[in-house]
Amino acid sequence: MNNNKPKTESEIIKTYLWGSIIIAIILGVVMIAMISGYSVSIAPKYFSAFGCGILIAGASLSSGGFLGFIFGIPSMSQTPTAKLKYNDNLVQISDWLTKIIVGVGLTQLYNIPRFIRKIGEQFQINFGGGNWAINVSIAIMSYFFVLGFLMIYFWTKTDYSTIMKNMDDDLNKQLADTEKKLDEEIKAKEQAQEEKKSMATEIVQRDLQSKITEATIADKNGNFVLQNDGSNSRANFEELKGIVNELLPSKKIIVTDDLQKNRWGAKSENGGKRINAKVTKNNWQNLFDVYISITNVDNTPLIDPVAIFIHDSYQVPDNVIYVSPTDGKAQLTLLASKAFTLGVLFTDKTELELDLNDQLGFPPEFYWKKV
Repeated sequence: MNNNKPKTESEIIKTYLWGSIIIAIILGVVMIAMISGYSVSIAPKYFSAFGCGILIAGASLSSGGFLGFIFGIPSMSQTPTAKLKYNDNLVQISDWLTKIIVGVGLTQLYNIPRFIRKIGEQFQINFGGGNWAINVSIAIMSYFFVLGFLMIYFWTKTDYSTIMKNMDDDLNKQLADTEKKLDEEIKAKEQAQEEKKSMATEIVQRDLQSKITEATIADKNGNFVLQNDGSNSRANFEELKGIVNELLPSKKIIVTDDLQKNRWGAKSENGGKRINAKVTKNNWQNLFDVYISITNVDNTPLIDPVAIFIHDSYQVPDNVIYVSPTDGKAQLTLLASKAFTLGVLFTDKTELELDLNDQLGFPPEFYWKKV
């Protein structure tokens, strides 16, 4: 089975042109061999004449090729989105030289035939001397100069442009791959940070739920009640729950990212009652243990249950936990990643509020802003 793709018309033309150039070079070499044999008859002189003819042809071919390259260098336009910018110094030099050569050539046009003849006179000795040898030298130079010009000009317009484009595409692809790899690394780091944050939140919620599960009951509406010793009557809890349901709708949220901020009087001590907190570093990741204690200022035992309003990230109904006192005070331990505000409500409608971020003496990492 033949998998070769059929050649396009431009590829066929290109093949014929290169074939023609190669044939022309071969014919030129054969011409030099014949002229050398006609010019001299002695074998050593023949090889000398043939070698000099080849050198003249090669120099002319190179000179014409250089001029063809200068004239044939394509301008390199780029799209605004190209990642690699061309160094167009060679293009500028080509443009300058082209203008100079054309300009000088036009101004010295009448001197060109005389200049070419002088060069022919320098090479005539290689082909036996005389006017015939001068004409032969000029013919070889002109033939191979034009051939070199056309060959390199054609190559510059076709293969050279393709080579430059492929190099540019490869370098742009490498740059794009590098940028993509860096973007992937940045996204991976960001994702890892998000996963770490999500895991921390999950751990906090799991810790709270475990505390609630171990020592709490939930009423039919899902309100969590921390029953430390069971000493308080259900009636006291129902009374406090009713007060919460009555007052909570009127407590407008002022700080959206810290819901309890400025909702409960902004006082940590009020009506003979006080709220305190202690924060210590937890062994897991960047979390902290928050120990909350609510007592009477005169150190008399606290009897009635209290409602503690916490951050919404704990995802408990109405963000409230009902705590029954034990040993004369209401206590609650939470696992947290950053400081937040606590609100407290008693059955006599006394309100307390404690912004943990405004308290001193906690681990520096616990604060979400400097205090």
